[in-house]
Amino acid sequence: MKTRFLGRMVAVAGAALALTIASRGMAQVAENVTITLTALESGATNDNGTTTTVRPPVRRVLTSGELLKRLALDENVAGHYPNTNFPAGAHLSYDGAFLVNDRKGNLLLNVSDILTLQLGQQNIHWGSGKDSGDPPYSHASRQLVTLTYDATGLGGTMKFSASGLGAFIDIAGKANAQGTSHEVTSMSASLAGDGVDAKGNALVLSGGIVGSGAGPRLTAVVASSEPSGGYEFFSDGASDVMISAPGPVSSVGLFELDNSLVEPALTSP
Repeated sequence: MKTRFLGRMVAVAGAALALTIASRGMAQVAENVTITLTALESGATNDNGTTTTVRPPVRRVLTSGELLKRLALDENVAGHYPNTNFPAGAHLSYDGAFLVNDRKGNLLLNVSDILTLQLGQQNIHWGSGKDSGDPPYSHASRQLVTLTYDATGLGGTMKFSASGLGAFIDIAGKANAQGTSHEVTSMSASLAGDGVDAKGNALVLSGGIVGSGAGPRLTAVVASSEPSGGYEFFSDGASDVMISAPGPVSSVGLFELDNSLVEPALTSP
């Protein structure tokens, strides 16, 4: 899957501009994600006037496919997606936000308004890498994660959360002369939680989430050149991206790391 990384530029006084690329740790590569949860729903209750009998719980499996069906319906109700289902081959990915991509990896919809992954405050990590954050590096970490599905604020009814200990790995090789290295990332977590389904039935949940990704990591790039002096777009290899403008800057906006201007944003004198 081709992954694109976007950052919004904000103009400030003077010739310097800055932005931050939000990411988990140092990773730039999006991960294809699989979620599998087993849900137990209360069984039917029968009261004959003297004895109440509750049948064993109903067992359901919530796969990534089932969640995609529910996401399409809830995003459609919210007015964020024109259809009530995603096309065949659609899948979930995660790059700090949950996304739905088509079978070729093209973005269909950002679904982080419903589906989120929250990281705990404490992060136990180990590995090695340059102090600058530039590749090569190899890092592993353990951190509490909470997966939440909540469509109640958008007109839906399904809401649940499940937490557990997450395991993360980020590995990048040495960058070539063009500033590009190969990055491999993975995450996994066993989860347990509770909530309600789309019909309002109470649920208890157990299962997990796994994700993996691989692709190029860009550590340096020239974004554009203006006749009036131009500006340079570059990364320090960690999370901060800076713009240095030796001359007047006519406009800034939303850039990709392939140098293309996606969305003009602000204008400076």
